[in-house]
Amino acid sequence: MSWLGKYFLKAVDFIRYIAYSIGAAFLLLACGHFLIGLIAIRDSAQLEGLEEDSSQMREFHRETERAIEVHFEPYYHWKGNPSSGSMVNVDAEGYRKTVKSSREGAARVFCLGGSTMWGRGVPDQYTIPSMLQAYLGGDYNLHNLGQMAFVAVQEQNLLLERLSFGDVPDIAIFYDGVNDGYAGAYSPAIPRDPQMVRMERQMGERWEKGGFFDLLAYGVFAKTNYRYIYDYREAELEEWGARVAPDIEENVRKSLDAYEEFVRQVKGIAAVYDFEVFFFWQPNLFSLDKKLTPYELQILEAADDVLAESQHAIYWEARKRFVNSEEVVFLGDLFAGVEQPVYIDFCHVRPRGNKKIVEAMLQSIQKRMNSGRGEE
Repeated sequence: MSWLGKYFLKAVDFIRYIAYSIGAAFLLLACGHFLIGLIAIRDSAQLEGLEEDSSQMREFHRETERAIEVHFEPYYHWKGNPSSGSMVNVDAEGYRKTVKSSREGAARVFCLGGSTMWGRGVPDQYTIPSMLQAYLGGDYNLHNLGQMAFVAVQEQNLLLERLSFGDVPDIAIFYDGVNDGYAGAYSPAIPRDPQMVRMERQMGERWEKGGFFDLLAYGVFAKTNYRYIYDYREAELEEWGARVAPDIEENVRKSLDAYEEFVRQVKGIAAVYDFEVFFFWQPNLFSLDKKLTPYELQILEAADDVLAESQHAIYWEARKRFVNSEEVVFLGDLFAGVEQPVYIDFCHVRPRGNKKIVEAMLQSIQKRMNSGRGEE
């Protein structure tokens, strides 16, 4: 081949890299919030007492969009950025504010989970930890350690790191189900490869700090294979549903087997460090146990068929395993018979939903605590 032909092929390859970089950039920008929040909150009439088009509601949405931003974090893949506002606040360590007035020496309670524990869709005072704090009072000091889109293993890593530095709670509460079902039964949206996650985060940061051309240069010249990311996202966005549909039943079984091992492992950790631990399996709209409002019906009708099938399947399998369990409290049926609007999207709920969840949690916590005192 002549030297001219060789340079021509190099030029073609260079252009191809540019194309892949551009494609990867736009695909990642398009699905970045999807990876973090799973499904965006589209309904603005979420908060009882706030008008849909009020300035307060618009400010709430602006604060929420700022507060859900994350950065790359070793061992967790990502963690929240600090954010402040009148309704939605995240502290310097990346944790959502819990509204509280605890006494010195109060029992410390860690609340772990994904965006439902974090409190997406509600102001600080209506998150699960804040509402638990209001019920329990000053003798308890609750900490909201929920993070956007976290699955159980990420929560376990977070707990282990805190324990390693001597930060031991009196009680730990885990609230899971939707994210583990989503990641394990439907999609690899919670990436398995930390290096891939780091590259995604770096791309997002390059875009925010340097704009398109900085990102383009990074995609062309960095020692990373964006062609792989591009193919991965293309497959996920266009073909993934068809790929996973035949394996949903098996994926559901594996996901719940892994979750049960997670429960066993955390119970062992709790025994070594001498703290109480509670596990709650959350409800979701696909459980079909609730009389739906028109908006909730609209959410179901708009959902991807395979996503709906996977969430429905994992709900029923979890119900079989946990409805009479002494280790995991199954809250999947919690909204059965509730006629008022509860859901914001298929898993995040309004303040009245969190209130009902908190009441169910308290019932289980108090039952065990009272049982323990009786044995003494």
